[in-house]
Amino acid sequence: MRRRLRRLSYSIIPGCKQDNPKSRADLSFAAMLGGMAITNAKLGAAHGLASALGGKISALIV
Repeated sequence: MRRRLRRLSYSIIPGCKQDNPKSRADLSFAAMLGGMAITNAKLGAAHGLASALGGKISALIV
């Protein structure tokens, strides 16, 4: 687990700013694993709705 988090942390800057294909693949893989974890925990719909509503509500409040 720590090795994967370290790998993800090393991939954020090169993947976003330098457009490094290997780093972008690491970021995509991490996003996929995060989605799988939420789905397996049966939280997919609740968190998806909360994320969408949170974005709308915070935009309206500010």
